[in-house]
Amino acid sequence: MSFRMRLLAAFWAVLVLALALPGFFFQKELRQAAFGDSKERIQKELAFVHWSLQEHASFPWLSDLDTWCTQAADRLGVRITYIAQGGKVVADSHVPYDKLGFLDNHWSRPEVVAARAHGFGISVRRSATLRRDLLYAAVPVDHIANLPPGVLRLAMPVSSLRERLDEQYKVLWAILGLGLIAAAALAYFLSSFLERPIAQLADLAEGIGRGQVHGLRRSLGDPSLDALARTLEHLGRRIEQQMKHLEDQKTRLETILESMHDGVILLADDGTIETCNRAIHDIQKDPRPRAGLKPLEVFLNRELQQACDHVLKGGAHQRVQISMEGDRTYDVHVVPLQRTEKSRGVLLVFHDISELKRVARIRRDFVANVSHELRTPLTAIKGYAETLLESPCAEQEEPRSFVETILRKANHMTRMVNDLLTLTRLESRPLPVPDTAVDARTAVRAAVETCQQEALKKEMDLVVDLPNTPLWVSADRDHLVQVFQNLMENAIRYSIEKTPICTSAREEGDRVVFYVEDQGPGIRPEHQQRIFERFYRVDKQRETATGSTGLGLAICRHIVQKLGGKIWVESPVPGTDRGARFGFFVKKAPGSPATAVSDHNTPHGLKEHPA
Repeated sequence: MSFRMRLLAAFWAVLVLALALPGFFFQKELRQAAFGDSKERIQKELAFVHWSLQEHASFPWLSDLDTWCTQAADRLGVRITYIAQGGKVVADSHVPYDKLGFLDNHWSRPEVVAARAHGFGISVRRSATLRRDLLYAAVPVDHIANLPPGVLRLAMPVSSLRERLDEQYKVLWAILGLGLIAAAALAYFLSSFLERPIAQLADLAEGIGRGQVHGLRRSLGDPSLDALARTLEHLGRRIEQQMKHLEDQKTRLETILESMHDGVILLADDGTIETCNRAIHDIQKDPRPRAGLKPLEVFLNRELQQACDHVLKGGAHQRVQISMEGDRTYDVHVVPLQRTEKSRGVLLVFHDISELKRVARIRRDFVANVSHELRTPLTAIKGYAETLLESPCAEQEEPRSFVETILRKANHMTRMVNDLLTLTRLESRPLPVPDTAVDARTAVRAAVETCQQEALKKEMDLVVDLPNTPLWVSADRDHLVQVFQNLMENAIRYSIEKTPICTSAREEGDRVVFYVEDQGPGIRPEHQQRIFERFYRVDKQRETATGSTGLGLAICRHIVQKLGGKIWVESPVPGTDRGARFGFFVKKAPGSPATAVSDHNTPHGLKEHPA
């Protein structure tokens, strides 16, 4: 509905309520007043007829009474009926005297019953004799000469009363109708006057919606509407500026996306491709990515699809690596995009790391080849140095110190070459999945036996605080021993003499957490994030003096990560002001294996404290 029609409807509704309700109230009051007047008239006429009957001479015959009733009724315009005691009608102005015997018994009529009980009765009902609605009034009659005791009744038609009321109603509704028509005409002209400025405001708002902001040519004639128009103009100009700014941003973003070498894909709420940049078409040419497809249909990689589904369900950022044709490898970042409270998209960013992979592979191959090549000359150097230590030339102090230095450096180089080969093997291929569970306590004891001699040189105690029950974990025993051994050697190397080194463990849900704790000088916070990098040295001078290769912690990190765990360092040790505590966790073995490596013997020099 237009504004004019709504305004007219509102005016009509108000007028109908304002006029119809008083009209109905007036009609009701008029009806009650008219009936009240009729009741008062019939009471007076009944009293007059009763008095006339008492003052009249005696009637010799009942037919004379009927004649008198007929004459009186003609003059008064009512119906007069005399009902003898028992209910028999003996006179009626509207029924011939010879037919009175055919009338029903009137003793149970409502007005008759009321008159006999209370001295006066009145009712409105339909007459079975005359077949029309009548207003009846009755009084008891007694002690009149030659008349049997009974009830005198008058009746007058209701239709005449209703006709007068209907005439009044017609006049009333005619007045109401004319009022409504006049009000409708006035409302029509008023709505036309009010609609004109609103139509101008609507045109202004519609122009703003189309991006065409134009001001009003003249005033609208109302200060409030003029203020609203100025507000709309100001809002339109602001919207126009914002739209231009958004268009510029959109153009810049599209230019940036199209010029990127990294592929970008935007997924909709249902996990299908919504849009992508040009680099994606260069990355995946067959099948070509297009809107409506899922990542699995384009890249045929289930791991990528699982990462997208995880993020769409409310998960955190995911990162996966996928391999493509042509020996290409991409690092894919799966990032959630929270558009609205109920809308969640996903952004995929494809970064080509093929060259990095190739360089890393070349580096690993180079390290492996060089390490293999160095093992032979290093073995020869160690052999010759050991031979020289047994020869007569080593009896002199100076030549012997030279040979010992050569042997010590050769041993250091040998350890470094072995660590490099181990690290290369860990990086080049995944660890085999263990098919049996391992009791981690046996790995700890094996590492203690290996490190015991070094600890005795510095008068250190290797304290093991493990549970009495086996710690079944999913891991390769040799790799687990190497992790404990590297952490213990690192602690022995940097701890203060005559201080203990504690190895402990505890179960947390579906994993087992291990700790190796020392009381050394600790590691400063700026070095803790890089301590697990290969060849990273906190103090180069001290590392050289201790004979460290700088690869032990890097090997530990690779092994733990390959086993599905995580390794970290805490320094100082919680609750103290010094030392360092290395912690890592591995997953528990499912079930209770029947066979595993188990050794309950405590090595010489080992202090074991059951948990």
